[in-house]
Amino acid sequence: MHRKALSVPSSSITQKFHTVDVRGVQTRYFDDGQDKDPILLIHGGHFGFFIPVGIESWGNVLEDFGEYGRVLAVDKLGQGETGLPLNDEDWTVDAVAEHVANFATQLGLKNLTLVGHSRGGMTAVLLALKYPEMVKKLVIISSATAAPAPPVGTDMDFYERVERTAPGGSAELIRHYHAAQAVNEGDLPEDYIGIATKWLESEKQLDAVAGYARNAEEHWLPSLSEGRRWVQERLADAGIPVPTLVVWGVNDRSAPVSMGKGLFDLIAANTLDSSLYLINNAGHHVFSDQREKFNAAVGAFISL
Repeated sequence: MHRKALSVPSSSITQKFHTVDVRGVQTRYFDDGQDKDPILLIHGGHFGFFIPVGIESWGNVLEDFGEYGRVLAVDKLGQGETGLPLNDEDWTVDAVAEHVANFATQLGLKNLTLVGHSRGGMTAVLLALKYPEMVKKLVIISSATAAPAPPVGTDMDFYERVERTAPGGSAELIRHYHAAQAVNEGDLPEDYIGIATKWLESEKQLDAVAGYARNAEEHWLPSLSEGRRWVQERLADAGIPVPTLVVWGVNDRSAPVSMGKGLFDLIAANTLDSSLYLINNAGHHVFSDQREKFNAAVGAFISL
């Protein structure tokens, strides 16, 4: 049977999307509204990235995780349908994390289980280290950004190769990117391609690309380097103050599994309540490649 990579949220799910003003930034989020401890999903990518990413990238997770808690997901600063930073100084890793922290505070969220994927994993780690009183548990998924740097090249080498070899046309670019990442996902559904194409061709994406070009050297890249240095030092000195699960696809092409092992070794040295779960025949979007195994592993951790 031919598998689909993602399942775009059903009409009953899309009714649970909302918008809130977070310190002047219109912020889109998903909330299933259950009376349970909250699980906050933080997607990957960053503003100005050549492939726009938002809440929809979580696919079935939005519905699947309802078994384990109140599911929320937020479009990060400048991504999905959330507004761009209000000034150039906020094109930083810290501003992205602060935006999520302010969002959680505004909604009165406590006892959070943070689930961060890829770049969103770095955001989740920063929040757990800076605001441990807000966080109950932490799940880091395939986050090269949070991991020690690779011995050769950078964690962006994969994406630069994908962008260089991309075909023309928005839909073709989106298919090309997901094909480069997919291991067991299958084809993207056309409705997801439609959503991503709309974002890619939007005025906001043009503004995001221009803003990133304007701020990368002065703000974004230095903040990324400094954020990684700070996180690595904190992990080496004291670990993470909340129970932590690291999940990685063994066949991840953009964030090799060796980086996941390196990150876990760093965490585990000073975080007694920590676990590593590797899933075979899975790539960067491990929750789509191996939906059942991913749900079982993370669901068990959340339910403990």
